[in-house]
Amino acid sequence: DTVNVVEGRHKGKAATVKRMNRSQLFLHSQTRSEHAGVFVVKSRSCVLAGSRSQNRPGAGDGGATPWTPQSESSRGPAQGRKRDDGLIGKTVRIQAGNWKGFIGTVADTTGTHVQVELHARLKKVMVTHERVHVIETS
Repeated sequence: DTVNVVEGRHKGKAATVKRMNRSQLFLHSQTRSEHAGVFVVKSRSCVLAGSRSQNRPGAGDGGATPWTPQSESSRGPAQGRKRDDGLIGKTVRIQAGNWKGFIGTVADTTGTHVQVELHARLKKVMVTHERVHVIETS
């Protein structure tokens, strides 16, 4: 695939993807003589060549927008779900189950479950209300 680099040191260059590793792209450009035309950029700084999404905001990250508490709360509660807004944003410790002992921040709540964003891992898990204990009130 051919991509266009939209930010960073190689901004404006068009290149062919040779390898992908996590968030890095190894690109090859025939116009570069340095390092046999190979250079590395972060995948978020590229857009697919010929895609119509190049003019849209957030096109460099595949159109995904980052999650923030404000973006979550601006949507309002989902249909049929009861939210306990007093618990959202609190730091909790999971007391039972597979995630026992893990600490995280409450991202969302329903009538019976709490979605906890774990501090130790980049993961959100659903746990029942009875299995979490608030350890910080801010």
